[in-house]
Amino acid sequence: MMNKKMKIRQFFWLFVIGSVIGFLIENCYSWILLGDLSFRRGLVLGPFTPIYGFGTVIFTLFLKPLRRENPVIIFFFSSLLGEIIEFTGSLIEELILGIKMWDFSQQPFNLAGRTSLIYMFFWGVIGVFYLKFLYPFLIRLINHYLIQQRMIYFIFIAFFIMNFTLSGLAINRWTERQSYQKSDNQIDKKLDHQFHDDYLTEIFPNLELAEQEE
Repeated sequence: MMNKKMKIRQFFWLFVIGSVIGFLIENCYSWILLGDLSFRRGLVLGPFTPIYGFGTVIFTLFLKPLRRENPVIIFFFSSLLGEIIEFTGSLIEELILGIKMWDFSQQPFNLAGRTSLIYMFFWGVIGVFYLKFLYPFLIRLINHYLIQQRMIYFIFIAFFIMNFTLSGLAINRWTERQSYQKSDNQIDKKLDHQFHDDYLTEIFPNLELAEQEE
């Protein structure tokens, strides 16, 4: 029986791998269908799109008991859960950072521009593929090669804490620049230099300020 610490490590590695897979999904879609050769990602450092990492963990927590069910059932619940993940992620970004990373308001059957029917379909497909095929492979990989690697685990923990913090600071500074706030300390100056508007626009191509209520 796996203890609690091992279970947490297992979910952490699912998050990391899911974030990398999400990066590949987003960019393959962008490269093949949109002809956009930029490298979209969800954090300022590394090939990670965290909403897919969180999705991987949440799908595992809530939908793993359905893994042997009919794919239609998995598709249905994956679609609903994926919509909740996408809507909630958009809402959190808006409330905490005052930004929108995506806006589907131009798509039919969208929900406040945060998600839409077509992406509900995509989440359903991803859920079926993940639970039926990818999850068994990933869990074997993690259990055999990663779960006992304590040093690598703690290095990745530290890296992601730094990455999330740096990403939040860079985006917050971007929002300040949009209202023409000058840098008044060395941290702001370094952020302006390292994560300037062109850089952030390249990795977050849909980044925009959230609409402020009057």
